[in-house]
Amino acid sequence: MDVRLYYIWLQRICGAANRLTDLLFDKFSSARDIYECRDFSFLPKAYAKYEAPLSNKDLSASLEIYKTCVNRGIGFITYHDEDFPDSLRNIPDPPVMLYYYGDITRLKNRLAVAMVGTRTCTEAGVEAAKQYAESFAKAGISVISGLAKGIDGAANHTALMNGGVSVGILGTPIDKVYPPENVRLFHTMYKIGVVISEYSPGADVGRYSFPARNRIISALSDCTLVVEAAEGSGAIITAKRALQQNKSVYFVAGRVTVMLDGAMSVNSPAEVMESLQLKDPGLRIPTTAYTVTKTKGYGRRITPPAPKKTKDTDELGLLRIISEKPLTASELSDKTGISIDRIYELLTTLELDGAIIAAAGGRYIKAGKQ
Repeated sequence: MDVRLYYIWLQRICGAANRLTDLLFDKFSSARDIYECRDFSFLPKAYAKYEAPLSNKDLSASLEIYKTCVNRGIGFITYHDEDFPDSLRNIPDPPVMLYYYGDITRLKNRLAVAMVGTRTCTEAGVEAAKQYAESFAKAGISVISGLAKGIDGAANHTALMNGGVSVGILGTPIDKVYPPENVRLFHTMYKIGVVISEYSPGADVGRYSFPARNRIISALSDCTLVVEAAEGSGAIITAKRALQQNKSVYFVAGRVTVMLDGAMSVNSPAEVMESLQLKDPGLRIPTTAYTVTKTKGYGRRITPPAPKKTKDTDELGLLRIISEKPLTASELSDKTGISIDRIYELLTTLELDGAIIAAAGGRYIKAGKQ
């Protein structure tokens, strides 16, 4: 029997962000050992309610989840697997296991920045997210975010489009695209990034799942950058978790309405990367990381403007077709012969560039042609 089945069983009992996980893995060397245990009277009083579920050895529901993952190509790794990130083992409430699409090894041996922000962002906030994500990607730094609409999605997409490693952490089951507006980004991430969730396919989750997700975002990252956010937002919760994990936290100057003790304000991506050089002296900061800034104490830094990005042939062809008639992604794929995954990638790029917009019925139209 695949030992991962026992981890699915255990995760169904512990749920997310439960310190019981750490307590059990301190005492037992695997989920199978926990499954085979018949006496849980050693549990502290606060966890006594878990004695009955842990004593229930029925694996039928866990087996259905296992089969679903295998049939749908969903990867899953456990706390004791080699590819499970050490940084997640070191938090007080580690996940029992992770479900994923993409290449999970992209998490290994790389510097990573968590980029988070509000869903109801401004145009200036989106531009800041793009600027920082582009610089991180070109420096070989992974960008980790929550794949939400707004700042998160812009950061994940920009990192991918600049050849970087983009990691999305979900607060929903691995098989649920949320928000639905980001379906094209999800399809792209499945192919050239990695999408991770603590929640099994079909799992029943609630509002608590997103704050629980935030501890994973901060733990997987070497530092957290809040691009744009207000008091009480999920981005601020992520920043607080990062500080609790003794990680550096940065706020983009002028884009955040609250400042946490221990966080630092930054004016350019270079300021974040200069601190990461202390961890990796070999890190090379690209010129795109520097912007023109003026301060009383430090003068100014000036960088020549980056060359204007040109659209590739597929993008231009797609834009011409959409200009003639609104079409769905499937219709565009049929009309052009381009794979649906590539179509979603192109649509995401064109939409973020402001060239097209999504209309009713899942169709796309040229911007300004409503």
